This record gives sequence, structure tokens and C-alpha cells, in this order.
Amino acid sequence: MKLLTGLLLLLTTAVFGQTIPNASFETWGLYNTWTLDPQDWYTGNFQVATNVFPDSSAYAGELAMQVTPFLFFEPIPGLAFCQIYDQPVPETLGFAVKCNIDGLDSVYVRVVYFGTDGPVVDTDEWSSNTTIENWQEVTMTLSPPAVALDRYEVHVVAGYGELFLSGSPLTWISVDAMAFDQESSVSELSGESSVYPNPFTDFINIRLSEGAIASQIMVYDALGKMVLQSNNVSLISVAHLDRGVYFVYLTAPDGSLYVHRVLKN
Repeated sequence: MKLLTGLLLLLTTAVFGQTIPNASFETWGLYNTWTLDPQDWYTGNFQVATNVFPDSSAYAGELAMQVTPFLFFEPIPGLAFCQIYDQPVPETLGFAVKCNIDGLDSVYVRVVYFGTDGPVVDTDEWSSNTTIENWQEVTMTLSPPAVALDRYEVHVVAGYGELFLSGSPLTWISVDAMAFDQESSVSELSGESSVYPNPFTDFINIRLSEGAIASQIMVYDALGKMVLQSNNVSLISVAHLDRGVYFVYLTAPDGSLYVHRVLKN
């Protein structure tokens, strides 16, 4: 897909307008005396306990989000969620995850779709019933139902066992660097531009069709913040960037704009 340079702002809104609130989990807020939540996320447990808290062993940046079961006589599954209104559902949800599983528990990351008349109409999910010791990158394909939606929500759930109350207090899930992606917006670019290697470490190579050099290169993080800009080059140094998901915007000499989603290891 080609876009004029003048549509850069519009495209940025289309991609980053669907951001997950506080997707990097660097910002936290104390909304009541019992629960510490990341800004613009919510918890399903409002009793006298904290089941959502910062994880300093982050995948990217300084903090991730960890969810544990809520202890109330019996362990109850812990839940953190955010809501997205008035925005189209993207094609994928990417995130980094690690978890500890005790007994027969499971952990989940879900995208839940709500119809305009209220009830849940469908769900996409990733789950694990085994421990993941090191950060693992996950990409979920989203398949929303063909109905009018009121909203969709991202849920992070810890502690579902065979029975609703069978979660273990030793089970937890940590997530970081969440990002929606519109693969359809960039899939048509593969024959006209490329960014490699992907994943990358220290350098990114830029290639346009017919050997053209990008007149402008802008790199944005998963929150939509520009972290790098360069002009008229085919190689950029990215060693200083933290691990995580980034979007590379390339402006060709003829004004065409290309977008690539890349990952820093």
C-alpha cells in the first residue's frame, strides 16, 4: 500500500490509535487503597489484596505487569484488563510473556469481544499450562465476530485450574511490550521495501525497490513515541534501543510511505 507523505499523521493515528493503554507498563497509579494498577488498566478483584503489580524483571524498559491469583479463603483467578472503544479490531496482538504454573493451573491472555447489546460474543486467546522461565514472544491472530461491537477488551488472567477456585497462589503471569498490529496495512509493501534483519540487534538495513534510498526514516516504539530519525541512508544503528516492538516508517524519494513492524532482541 502506498500513501502520500502528507498522510503520515493519518497513518500514525491509524496504527497507534489502537494502542493498548500503558502497553509498556512503565506508568502505574494507585486508584484505591487496595489495588495497585497500571495506568488505564483495571483489575477484576476489588477485595483487600493486590493481585496486579509491577515486575522489575521486564522484557523491555524497567517494568512489566505481573498478575497473580487473589487469595480469599480459596485462591481466585487474578485478572487485569483494559477496554478499547470505537476502534477497529487489528489483525494481531503481540506481547512478551513469562509465567509460573503450579499444579493444574493455567494462565491466559485473551481478547474478548462485546456486542452492542452487551454480552460477550466471542474470544481469542493464548494460554499456557506450563511454566515459561524466560521471556517468550507471542503473536495472537485476532478473528473478531462479524457483528456490531460495543468494545473489545484485553484480559491477562492468572490461576484458572480445573475448577474455578482451584488456582494456586504460586501461579503467576507477567506480560510486557504489548502491541496491536495491522498486518494488512503493510503486507502489500513486501515487494517494494524491506527492513532486515528482523528481529534485529545492532543495525537495520533499509531497502527500497530499484535501489532507491529512503529520504526519511522514522522509528517509533509500541507507544507511538519516535525514538530515532535519519535521512538518506540505507543502514541505521539501533543498538541503543531497548528490547521490544518498533514500527519503522520509510519515506521514498517519490513521497510514498512504507511501514514495517520489527522486533529488537
